[in-house]
Amino acid sequence: MTSLTRWLLALLLALALVPGARAAAVDDDVDGVDDTIDECIDTPPGDFVDAVGCSVCDCDFDANGDDWASRGAYQRCVIKEAKARKADGRITKRAFREAIKRARNASCGNPDLTRCCVWTTEETAEARCKVVDWERCDPDSLGVFDAEDVDVGSCLPNPCNEE
Repeated sequence: MTSLTRWLLALLLALALVPGARAAAVDDDVDGVDDTIDECIDTPPGDFVDAVGCSVCDCDFDANGDDWASRGAYQRCVIKEAKARKADGRITKRAFREAIKRARNASCGNPDLTRCCVWTTEETAEARCKVVDWERCDPDSLGVFDAEDVDVGSCLPNPCNEE
């Protein structure tokens, strides 16, 4: 073993034994914000978040805490944020497209819409998610084996097959 190798090993060992060394970050909702500072610990997958882990364009209400004026208003918020993040390099073109697609596949901003998990047959293991009028989220209306209302939000990623 060379003296340089011994020196590097000694340095690594010393750093590993430093009292109070920072533990690995924990991010249970996978929003990119460490749980120790995350003020919104259950951010929906794919939402753009601020520095403290809260959705920039929350599905339930706008930046003022009011209900969205429309579904289009919610989508414009997501588009504006996606454009800003793409322009400054925080997201890729692909992530930009995925954010827009996710907003279009959401019920946010329209109280008459919901996400509906749809099973076509009894044997169907996985359900697909559809944004529909909440009154139509039932097997008879949709002509399917089973349907379950899973509330507001986006169908991307699919909320129907989460364990």
